[in-house]
This record gives sequence, structure tokens and C-alpha cells, in this order.
Amino acid sequence: DETFDFIYVRFMASEIPDNKFKDIINELTRILKIDGYFEIMDVDVRGCNEGIETQEFMSS
Repeated sequence: DETFDFIYVRFMASEIPDNKFKDIINELTRILKIDGYFEIMDVDVRGCNEGIETQEFMSS
């Protein structure tokens, strides 16, 4: 409890199931020091002007 000043989560948010996301946030909050903070950085993998093959691949 209250161990870390800063927690950085990178390229993982998109892998966390929706039903577990709140649990993860609660755990991050538990292990942060009172004045600590966390940062979540992820990418949006949706493309722009993608072709039909890419659309089919991304939806599979």
C-alpha cells in the first residue's frame, strides 16, 4: 500500500478486458502514495483510409 510515487502503464490498456479495467485502476490507486499519480499511455489502432484487407484483418 502507498508504495509508489509514479506508475507508468504503457501499451497495456487495450489488452485489459473491460470488466477488469476498474479493478486495475483500483489497484493502481491502492499502491500509489498519497500524492502519487499514474499515467496510462496507449495507442488507437484504428486506421484511416484503410483498404478492405486491413478492415477485414482488424475486425477478425
